[in-house]
Amino acid sequence: MKPRIAVLVAATQKYTAFVVPLIESFDRYFLKDCEVEVIVLTDLPDQVKARTLFIEHRPWPWVAMHKYHFICQYAPELAGFDYVYMCDADMRVVAPVGREILGDLVGTQHAYLYGKPPEEFLYERNPASTAYIAMGDGKVYLQTAFFGGRYKNMLEMATDRRDAIEADYANHLVAVWHDESHFNRYVHDHPSTLILSPSYCYPEGSDMPFAPRILALDKDHAVIRSSGLQTWLIRGGRLFGRAARKAKRVLRLT
Repeated sequence: MKPRIAVLVAATQKYTAFVVPLIESFDRYFLKDCEVEVIVLTDLPDQVKARTLFIEHRPWPWVAMHKYHFICQYAPELAGFDYVYMCDADMRVVAPVGREILGDLVGTQHAYLYGKPPEEFLYERNPASTAYIAMGDGKVYLQTAFFGGRYKNMLEMATDRRDAIEADYANHLVAVWHDESHFNRYVHDHPSTLILSPSYCYPEGSDMPFAPRILALDKDHAVIRSSGLQTWLIRGGRLFGRAARKAKRVLRLT
């Protein structure tokens, strides 16, 4: 029996423009010997030609930050799949992707930090955060544009990271690189994770020593991501008073 694969793509508002070409690329190249279904998490279901599940749109990086919440929220809808993957909307599959990506839990190395010493990794360095990794610790730095694994393992990871993020919120904390910081912490604690090369999140237009399989498309972040909270969310850190209350209203999943 062919494995059943769910690919979750979160795309709200302007990001829906990326969805149709992305799905077409999955149809052409992705796990052709498996049963693959792309499921779009969106607030605009009429703008994508795929199965959809509803999520709200809020200022960036709320949707990215709550990837793990969405997996938990829609766990019953995903329970019939053998594997669940998440892929950013602004990606494109450009070469065959096969069963080499199948594993209990799977992460993809960050292209620009590949081969760098741990001291240069962009881990969360604030020991008050649940995503904290000490300076000099860790062996690999992962991005979260493409990751996945078996349904059971993904749900365990997502539940753990959702609770960690909520614990940070309770302390007015946001990890420096949001969902990416939390995924790196989880993989740090679970070293058996299958690690893919940057071929599976290859920066478009770059000249790096990897064969591109999934491209991270170049785009104008200023246009796509427009938010008055962007500065503190990018930098992370501790918030107090009015800023803290505003941040919690924006980021809290209701």
